[in-house]
Amino acid sequence: MSREKLEDAKRNWEEKLAHYQCELAITADASRKFELRKGIQECEKEIEKLEKTINSSESGNDPNSSDNSNRRRFVIPPIIINTINLSYRWTKKRIMLFCRWLIELNKWFKFAILFILALIISLVIFYVREITDPLSACNNTPDFISCGEKLGFHHYPSSGQLLRGEEKGREEFAKGNYKEAISYLEKAWEQEKDPVTLIALNNARVMYQLKSGTISPKNVFTIAVSTGFGDKIPPDFGGSILTGVGWQQAEFNKNNGIFKLIVVMANDSNNDYEALKVAKELVGREKIMGVIGPYSSHATYYVLDDYLEKLVLISPTSTATIEAFKAQDKNKSQDLSWFFRPVSTTEIAAQDLVKYLEKKGYQQVIIFHDNDLVAQSFYNNFKEELDKLSINIKGEVNITTSPINQVNSLKQKFNQIKDKTALVIISDAFIDTESKEKKIQIIKENRGTFLIAGNNPLFNDEVLELVDTIGRESLEKMVIAIPWYPSDEESKKLADFVDQKPLPWSTSTKPKLNWQMAMAYDATKMLVEAIVQQLEQGQTPSREGTRNTLAKDDFNTEGLTGKITLKGSDREDQSSSLISPDCSTTPCDWTGAK
Repeated sequence: MSREKLEDAKRNWEEKLAHYQCELAITADASRKFELRKGIQECEKEIEKLEKTINSSESGNDPNSSDNSNRRRFVIPPIIINTINLSYRWTKKRIMLFCRWLIELNKWFKFAILFILALIISLVIFYVREITDPLSACNNTPDFISCGEKLGFHHYPSSGQLLRGEEKGREEFAKGNYKEAISYLEKAWEQEKDPVTLIALNNARVMYQLKSGTISPKNVFTIAVSTGFGDKIPPDFGGSILTGVGWQQAEFNKNNGIFKLIVVMANDSNNDYEALKVAKELVGREKIMGVIGPYSSHATYYVLDDYLEKLVLISPTSTATIEAFKAQDKNKSQDLSWFFRPVSTTEIAAQDLVKYLEKKGYQQVIIFHDNDLVAQSFYNNFKEELDKLSINIKGEVNITTSPINQVNSLKQKFNQIKDKTALVIISDAFIDTESKEKKIQIIKENRGTFLIAGNNPLFNDEVLELVDTIGRESLEKMVIAIPWYPSDEESKKLADFVDQKPLPWSTSTKPKLNWQMAMAYDATKMLVEAIVQQLEQGQTPSREGTRNTLAKDDFNTEGLTGKITLKGSDREDQSSSLISPDCSTTPCDWTGAK
């Protein structure tokens, strides 16, 4: 056999050997491995034979070579040939082992890569859905948050007493049967002007349009309102705030064509800890563009840091001054750049109340005050204004820590100058239930002897209901500073909206527009105006864009309480109103102080 044929045969056996070795590296079958090893041994023997034959041929011992004795040829020494072959086999074996390792690794690597990719894709899909799906803010909500679907969420005049239509409407809402929910909720709203029903109805209408494809998800925006319901806060406070928000939502959805608004309702129980839970939940729901609330300055201050740089907070009812916020805790963030409000502060209310006392000839005051943030803010502002005039402080009582049994002794002590003496009640924002009862006790025991002057939390229907125990004349000797009081024309706007029907928590036979309702309407108007301005500038509305729009020097909007411009967090043009109980008709109502 010629040398060329020997080389070809050797290459064939080497290729066969490589094939067997590669298959052996990846197979898991034991019997096949045994066969492959036998094949490898056979190949190695044949290769060895062929190498010897080739080597002997090259050294001149090949009998088939016709001219090996006549030709001088360069011969590679056998030791070098064997060394090369040995090195080749060693390298090839290591390559095959490395190949097998890669194959084994590859199996697990594929699983790991596929798992990681699946996880990343799932997270991306979830995130994109959360920030693009308008309904995502209403999905899987805890008990204290509702878009209108929860049977257990608050109802007026008292929790748990749902009208049949409202109960069925909430049930259909929860099932996603929005057309049926609308039908039931419309009947419930017509029967009783419950603000939770109003917002649920507004939401159901938007969700039905989304589901039917008549509006695009990109044109639907979600906001939230955080306010308190429960024993610590009069029902007309939380009800008024929700009515104001729902009223503006209904007008926006009616007047803005393809653009719609969804409102998420949250019950913070007028409690710091609950307000914090609400804040964390709302911040985590990416679709929400801003929050209206909370009711009290104390709760607002407590959650400010949780909204900072994440979500705009617009409080319609928090009246403590910015200085009071910052003085509350020097170690807390002093950044209020994501906080705004349309309501005037305690500074303006204190100024107007002191001017009233001076005008009416009062020379001295006895102050009963609470400890929370709004009470301390008003207390400091009130004392600063007194220092500018000739009105003396004849005594101070901390309502929170002191028993209230001093009114009768004050009557005896100052009876001779009772027309020159005023009792000033500086109330908290219904943080303390016991404190609320003490303030009612002061009004009862006074029985009209001294003028009672106070700050805005005294403006509530529970005070008017005292007429049954202390008489009409006793209530009329009272003046309260509130942020705003409506004109007859402004009151008619609410009457037209609710079809002249009274609100469910009110003892009045006619609908009443109050400052909490108006400020909640205006706070919502501020938020949706910031969204609309981004759209007008060709931007996709975002949380940061909403904050930046509100912070612009030229931001303004027209609300129920007039034109709203901002200076920092606060309304630029602030004012307050002084009101008194009017018991000339039944039931008593509030009217402008004379």
